[in-house]
Amino acid sequence: MTLQDELIIKLNLQLFASPEDEGRTEEPSEKKIREAREKGKIAKTNELSAALVLFVTFLVIWILAQNILGSLLDFMRYIFTGLHQIDFTMGNFRELLTKMTMVSVNILGPPLIATVVVAFIADLVQVGFQISTEPLRPDISKISFTFEKLMQKVLFSRQVGVNLIKSVVKVLIIILISFLIIKSDFNQIVNTIDMGLTGQMKLLSWITLKIVLWNSIVMLVFSLFDYMYQRWEHMQSLRMTVPEVKEERRQLEGDPYIKARQRERFRSMALRRIIQEVPKADVIVTNPTHFAVALLYDNEYMNAPQVTAKGVDSLALRIIDIAKENHVTVMENPPLARALYKEVDIGEEIPAHLFEAVAYVLSTVYEMNKEAV
Repeated sequence: MTLQDELIIKLNLQLFASPEDEGRTEEPSEKKIREAREKGKIAKTNELSAALVLFVTFLVIWILAQNILGSLLDFMRYIFTGLHQIDFTMGNFRELLTKMTMVSVNILGPPLIATVVVAFIADLVQVGFQISTEPLRPDISKISFTFEKLMQKVLFSRQVGVNLIKSVVKVLIIILISFLIIKSDFNQIVNTIDMGLTGQMKLLSWITLKIVLWNSIVMLVFSLFDYMYQRWEHMQSLRMTVPEVKEERRQLEGDPYIKARQRERFRSMALRRIIQEVPKADVIVTNPTHFAVALLYDNEYMNAPQVTAKGVDSLALRIIDIAKENHVTVMENPPLARALYKEVDIGEEIPAHLFEAVAYVLSTVYEMNKEAV
């Protein structure tokens, strides 16, 4: 094998490579899916809109055919019978233009309105109500000037291949359905030579309507499969590399170093508050080692006792040590200590359902203090 042949083989293989997908082995996260949706990157199929628009538009035309034909015949009768009698002044010209506009609106208005409404509903069903201007912004980085990338995107991409297959399949389906319908009505079509103009138009209109409706129904079924493929393709395009997953998790959970610094700062703040508030407390309710809660009650400005400090594990032991150093009563009451720690934040008054238990503890402490005096 010559050097030229090796270069040709290497180039051909590179055309089929996908550098964007290289290393993307992880499923996309909810965050990435949400960000893609905000940027207008969503899974949808245009086949559904096209099929529904075709079906509904022709259905509206068929339902309103008599009215449309009547309006068209009236306007033609008006033109061919009275046009030679019209003096083309500016006023008459405006009247003629107004009549032409009204006839056009009467004929084209219902199908156009149905087309817009159906296309909007088809997109709404697929993606919901989502407005994004991101796809309209130019992105110079997407413009490729290299031959390999151009060939890869134009000729060898998976999306181009799928679109080509879809187009061929749709054309074959339309040809097959049209052939079967025309074949079934072939004898009537041959006999149109003996029909009047009205009969010919009715028969041809009915055959055309059958072709369109059957093709629309088949295209609707086809669009469901295309939507499933587009959804799979969309999820494949959002797949992430392992480093991207780790980086996103780090952003969501926070940098471990920063989180450690924050925990240390919170611990320092809590310790300073404990040192300040525990000596002022009336009693420390403990678990005895896992939880410790400091209670203070002053009937002059408090409606109920307040939690002035609390801690768990090492902080609880620190609270107990500070309380003993400052001769604050420490009382073991595991159920009350757990309830106070979980239900009451620092600086808050105790809830009503704990009044009785706290009152018993405080009364015991007051009695002990009286006896000590």
